[in-house]
Amino acid sequence: MRGKKKYPKEWDKNTILEILQDLDGYFMEKGEKATVTAIGGIVIVLQDFQPRSTNDLDIAPVSDADRLLKACKKLGISAEVVTLCSTVDFNDIRTKPVFTGKALTLNGVGAEDLIRLKLERFRKHDPEDIYAIIEKEKFPFERFVELVREGKSYYIGRVDEYLVSARLVVERMFSERLGEFDRLFGTAFG
Repeated sequence: MRGKKKYPKEWDKNTILEILQDLDGYFMEKGEKATVTAIGGIVIVLQDFQPRSTNDLDIAPVSDADRLLKACKKLGISAEVVTLCSTVDFNDIRTKPVFTGKALTLNGVGAEDLIRLKLERFRKHDPEDIYAIIEKEKFPFERFVELVREGKSYYIGRVDEYLVSARLVVERMFSERLGEFDRLFGTAFG
């Protein structure tokens, strides 16, 4: 059985693929298959939204998440199952395969759900990740407004903070529509 391996502190795309190969090998050695859904920085990197680094594997609490978490622990890989999210239903998200090994399939959350997740949290890399997704996907203002409206109705916490985060995205990515956004959500600051 494989032991713990030393990975770099910051994971680039090559390191992420090496880690996924090692996890695939772990499940092959055990004669098991696993399918999991990634929701964090790994998805941003593997879907080529932007070439940044990450240092952990964030997994949705569906499918074989617990088995993957145990494998990660045995191999010394930083991973966690993310359960705190009020704007995304992990049982009803769009995914696409971002890694398919012989025993491990890693699905990545689609662009809209990534935006929802990152808008809710809006820390560290989240703003830049949202900007990169909007740019790469040519995400229209109207659809972003719909996501904010939907997220606002499900958001648990201070809705004004959620709207301020959304407004920052509009200010950066759709600056010509900022007044419209402010009228829709009552977010004008003056």
